[in-house]
Amino acid sequence: MLEQTVQLEPTNAVAHYRLATLYRKKGQVEAAKREAELYKKYKDMKEKLRAVYKDLQVQPSEIRADEPDEK
Repeated sequence: MLEQTVQLEPTNAVAHYRLATLYRKKGQVEAAKREAELYKKYKDMKEKLRAVYKDLQVQPSEIRADEPDEK
């Protein structure tokens, strides 16, 4: 099921983490390493995107009435 999940949702960090854990338990070291690297990649990407989103949010208190509207 996890293999299907990462095929359908390749950026699903949690699925990559769980798949890495299962591969490690089965002794499939190379596959476990690959999935662990993908987990880290997508986890880091998600954290960066979250930071960018937070930076882009404009709070009502930050909008000044004397600033012209951007169009």
